[in-house]
Amino acid sequence: MSRSRAFPTMHLRGRVRRLVLVLGDQLDRHAAAFADFDDKRDAVLMMEVAEESKHVPSHRQRTVLFLSAMRHFALEQRERGRRVHYVRLDESGNTQNFDDELRRQVARLKPETLICTHPGEWRVLKVMHRWRDELPVEMRILPDTHFLVAAEEFESWARGRKQFVLEHFYRRQRQERGILMTRQGKPEGGRWNFDEDNRLAFKSAPDIRRPYRPRPDDITREVIEVVARRLPDLPGRLESFHWPVTRGEARRALKDFIEHRLADFGPYEDAMWTGETTV
Repeated sequence: MSRSRAFPTMHLRGRVRRLVLVLGDQLDRHAAAFADFDDKRDAVLMMEVAEESKHVPSHRQRTVLFLSAMRHFALEQRERGRRVHYVRLDESGNTQNFDDELRRQVARLKPETLICTHPGEWRVLKVMHRWRDELPVEMRILPDTHFLVAAEEFESWARGRKQFVLEHFYRRQRQERGILMTRQGKPEGGRWNFDEDNRLAFKSAPDIRRPYRPRPDDITREVIEVVARRLPDLPGRLESFHWPVTRGEARRALKDFIEHRLADFGPYEDAMWTGETTV
């Protein structure tokens, strides 16, 4: 995929059978929502709306990270032959509201079916339930397969309990799934957690190689300009932006972390020091 061009306008043409909504934290080419995806009859919908950065004020760099990653993913989907309808933050007619914009796009595109992946936020799930009850299209909310435990399983465990201690839930999951457990049913290392070993001070940390810092491409620089112009009241600064925004960059950043910092991460994971962004 070329990284030297700005993000193009992406609008659909032709009738849509299934419209797959992809949220900013669901950028997975292998998501269940893409099962049986027909490049000629189905389409992807992605939306940038100001509300998602403003209902709880989002740091500017977080917003740029989300929007740039979304644009790169949308471009990747189009280049692999999928139809993509993408609503930009600065697009004329954008309602800037997640609920309203989805309804506007459904009215425009008139899909037979709307496909969503279960969101990671209750607020968004409630909106999706309203769509299912009110929109004149069939709607399906598919499970998010990135999670090891479904929400229903946690609800079953929590039912009737007077106290909610996540440590107890984690222990049950480890026991049931055999994660970091011995054959005798005991936790590896003889303890359930090693938190007390992870509290060394920053000043005692070894000299660690600095993280991989990708350079913003044309798409990311365009997003930085749009966010600065359209969302000026968000907190944070954008003078320096070096977050991974593509799958390739993320994999490189992970490899760099594993090879150069993972071994020393545990003891210093809670340490912070003025003027240092990473350990």
